[in-house]
Amino acid sequence: MNHKLLKYSLLFIVGFFINCVYSQQYNFKTFTPQNGLAGSIVNNIFQDSKGYLWFATQGGGVSRFNGKEFKNFTKNNGLIANDITCIAEDRVGNIWIGTTTEGVSKFDGLKFTNYTDKEGLANNAIYSIYCDEKNNVWFGTDGGGISIFDGKKFKNLSIHDGLACDMVYAITQDKKGDFWFALKCGVAKFDGARITNYEKEKVILNKRFFSILCDRDGDIWFGSSNAGVVKYNGEKFEEFKIPEEVSSDFIGGITQDLYGNVWFATEHGALKFDGGNFTLFNEKNGLPSNIVLSTYTDYEGNVWFGIQQSGV
Repeated sequence: MNHKLLKYSLLFIVGFFINCVYSQQYNFKTFTPQNGLAGSIVNNIFQDSKGYLWFATQGGGVSRFNGKEFKNFTKNNGLIANDITCIAEDRVGNIWIGTTTEGVSKFDGLKFTNYTDKEGLANNAIYSIYCDEKNNVWFGTDGGGISIFDGKKFKNLSIHDGLACDMVYAITQDKKGDFWFALKCGVAKFDGARITNYEKEKVILNKRFFSILCDRDGDIWFGSSNAGVVKYNGEKFEEFKIPEEVSSDFIGGITQDLYGNVWFATEHGALKFDGGNFTLFNEKNGLPSNIVLSTYTDYEGNVWFGIQQSGV
């Protein structure tokens, strides 16, 4: 599909977000299996270079949205499994899809190629995927550490290479090119040669982290399972105070919109921070459920939320 046409079809379908963002008023539209979405639990949201939006569902495979309709992919189409955790795109346009226990699939637009520990993947439970500028694909696993695929083979990083633990739930890269990992046992950084663990930092000690954002200023945000948010400004880690109501929530995702607002997926709704104040959006504001699993900002500035048992 023509990228320009797709861009405008997305504007037509979800333009309510754009208009409301520009006026600083927010309305919500929900997509569920009744609209064609593959499943009601959306663990991850991603937009590819062609403008298609991809949704990782629990049990239903993946959905691709072109602004008008959903196209769904499952095991019947060659996908390795239907319980999907994460989605990313490499530099040549392949879509990588992680699963809870079965490994990963690569979709080249025509067919799926599947990879498991038999091909060298560190572990088949995949919780995060990150594609770097050199077209290496990084996989955070639940128990095997990190796998890095260069297009031919896997290289793995684990506790044997200096990682504090092998449960890696999110990966990002900072403006310097260093890689950051959200771990079950804290936070770690990899500069290409050496792993530095920060699990003993006061604000990180005994915390589990599941989400990461590198914002436009280069600050790194870490969302935890039940201990709030930590922010790294390039020099030090600080606890980022969020409202008490969500301070013990699972922070499933973090995104930044085109205005610079930072959004957090919480168990009490979607939390927005505008640089000075917080606003919590929940069922009272039009969300179909207060339990938000994931969040993503698309190219047009629309903010998407994956909602527990309620689609997006």
